[in-house]
Amino acid sequence: MDTREKESMEMEIDILEVARYLLRKAWLIALVGFVCAVVAYAYTKVLVVPQYKSTTRMYVINRQNESTVTSSDLQSSNYMAKDNVALLTGRTVIEGVIEEMNLDMTYEQMLSKISVSNLTDTRLVVVSVSDADPLMAMNIANKVCELGAKHIENVVKVAAVSVADEANLPKEPYSPSTLKNVMLAALLGAFAVAAVLVVKMLLNDKIVTAEDVDKYLGISVLGILPIDEEIAKAKKARKRNKRRK
Repeated sequence: MDTREKESMEMEIDILEVARYLLRKAWLIALVGFVCAVVAYAYTKVLVVPQYKSTTRMYVINRQNESTVTSSDLQSSNYMAKDNVALLTGRTVIEGVIEEMNLDMTYEQMLSKISVSNLTDTRLVVVSVSDADPLMAMNIANKVCELGAKHIENVVKVAAVSVADEANLPKEPYSPSTLKNVMLAALLGAFAVAAVLVVKMLLNDKIVTAEDVDKYLGISVLGILPIDEEIAKAKKARKRNKRRK
């Protein structure tokens, strides 16, 4: 048997020992995972404020001729997609929404609630707004579209900006996900305690059994002297009494 085969066998034995050790400590791993899951559930339900998301879509076409829409109009509309996104998140639109809705927010606070994107290979601009109040999220999304359409028409000089889908009134929060948080906390807790146990096991260099003597010292054990349980208990008791004194 060459060196590589010996190393491979030793590695397999180590892995089996780790697996057996973790199996003996499965109750502790499960307990920590359960506690972490309970904590995550309580945190999600009590401390995290649910967020509702409302989404609307705008359709933008750059018409050179108001009566017809040519292929060049459609192509130029695709090129302007990024410009439209930038315009909708600019100060003119966002601060206009704050002013008209009489909201006590800064530009940065309002912008953090709004997500604007362009659907790939389309002329649709998607505006999503998240808020703790579902009605507020819907109203802000509609107002962004209303003011954004006017701003795009004035700046880009397009002739057609229309609302493809009005903002919806969300019925269920999109965040946080209680199930996701609970599962993630349970897995992380179980993994963390398992990692600690494995490290503790690998760092433990105490020789306990005859197999440990043969494995770590390379010495064969000729015999094992039995220890009287009563004597062992008496020794432990004397040690405890000395520590107390």
